[in-house]
Amino acid sequence: MYPGPRWASPPCFGDAAWDGLVKIPKEHWQAYLGWLRSVVNPPIFHGVEVIDLEPLEGGITAIHLRDADGHLSTDFARAVVLAPGIEATGAWTVPTFVSDALSPSLYAHTADDIDFDALKGRRVAVLGGGASAFDNAASALEAGAAQVDLFVRRSVLPPVNPYRWMEFTGFLRNFPDLDDAMKWAFMQTIFRMNQPPPQDTFNRCTAWQSFAIHHDSPFTALSERDGALALKTPKGAFVADFLIVGTGMAVDPALRPELGRLAPGIATWADRFAPASGPDAYGLGAYPYLGDAFQFTGRDAASDAVLARHYCYTFAAMVSQGCSAGISALKFGAERVVRGVTRQLFTEDAAQHLASLRAFDEVELRPETSPRPTLTPETI
Repeated sequence: MYPGPRWASPPCFGDAAWDGLVKIPKEHWQAYLGWLRSVVNPPIFHGVEVIDLEPLEGGITAIHLRDADGHLSTDFARAVVLAPGIEATGAWTVPTFVSDALSPSLYAHTADDIDFDALKGRRVAVLGGGASAFDNAASALEAGAAQVDLFVRRSVLPPVNPYRWMEFTGFLRNFPDLDDAMKWAFMQTIFRMNQPPPQDTFNRCTAWQSFAIHHDSPFTALSERDGALALKTPKGAFVADFLIVGTGMAVDPALRPELGRLAPGIATWADRFAPASGPDAYGLGAYPYLGDAFQFTGRDAASDAVLARHYCYTFAAMVSQGCSAGISALKFGAERVVRGVTRQLFTEDAAQHLASLRAFDEVELRPETSPRPTLTPETI
């Protein structure tokens, strides 16, 4: 376990190890999180799934739960923060031109639990040029795939990562305070630039002679043939035994069963900002239009009143809040969420607080108990 901060105990590995560190191993990061949990000791329930959020009268949300054994239960809350991961307000998606053309046994999404050992000696095609596409390509190669071909629409992979530029306090703290036009300009630029795969991941792939990248190569045709798949691109025709799809995710709360009651009322950027419906929107128009503390906003007054007590701390907050879901932005984003929740609870209870103030009678000053000085000629 992580022993604690430097000021509380000696460091685990010493200054020399810190100076030579490139990336923190995931096992050490997990150990740190375990230590943090032991110190903070928050109530955490494992193996529990939220299957439905039901708004009730009086500003309450019923949280319907299902545990690992299938048992159902219900909890209640006045404020709900959604923070279960990148796809919390959408879903990983496979293009219909893939799902319509191939049997499910012939393809998988990069987010799926892929049996890479089963790909040993087989030809693998990978669609997409992002980090997850390269991660899965590398895993297939390392599992012994005979050939891995990765197909990218772009002429070149983006060499610059705009997300690295974003990691400074001025942006992370203050982006949510920009007006909509400036937020949109930033997000259009970031999504247009896109981001490259990590250099280490890229190198894992290019170290293999059996790996090839095909640029300017969107799929123009895809079909199933004798238990394999045949595909065409502007650069030629290819045959593979298995396809890995790295096409990302769709932001759409309606795709989340637990948000079924809320989704119809959630306002999006396309609802609130005209350019978000234009041809250069990069899909950003589907992102929820959030308030200053990550709270959902509604498409009308009724839905707005319900949604105001539901907070979206997920990647879908990107357009409204900036780099909201990343580790670098955590201290700024979490602060906004906490401020929003406490503001909500205090303002809802303002009448009770006023009544409490009026009833407050804790005596602090007791003049009658104060010592009185004795006057003498010397003190007059």
